[in-house]
Amino acid sequence: MATNLEFIKEASATSASTLSITDCFNANYDVYQVYISKVDITGIDWVEMEYLDTSGNAITNSAYDEAVMEILSYGSFSHGYSENRDEHGRMIRLQDDSDEGAGCLITVFNPFSSSTYTFAISQSSANTDSGMFGSKGAFCYAATDSVAGLKFKMNSQTFDYIEVKVYGVK
Repeated sequence: MATNLEFIKEASATSASTLSITDCFNANYDVYQVYISKVDITGIDWVEMEYLDTSGNAITNSAYDEAVMEILSYGSFSHGYSENRDEHGRMIRLQDDSDEGAGCLITVFNPFSSSTYTFAISQSSANTDSGMFGSKGAFCYAATDSVAGLKFKMNSQTFDYIEVKVYGVK
């Protein structure tokens, strides 16, 4: 696999319920690296991700599947999967005692292609008062829509801060 990253776009938000990054996927790359370099919230919640179409609208058609393993330094691991969701629901788990925030690396495969499904893998970490919390996930968008962007949101909280950078892999 190629290893050269080419910067495409970055976005950040403060005190926001969502962060959308439009037009970050195109026909120039098949693989993308998405870095959530810092995210903070007040409360306990998962960061969720939806794909955006070429018009910047969220794609919510019950075609999102996921399998996620949660890894805790202060307890046992757990895992779960879900199918036919309206978003990828478990990208990063956060707690308000995450003084240092959290981060995540998401690799997205073939998002702009209208002839294949879009796949992604992720790994995240957060530091809490109880210890480190991590997750690894595998995701499938089981439809052949051309995906041009990303939308990050919370289930019930708002972002105190979120920063995302998108790179194409050559």
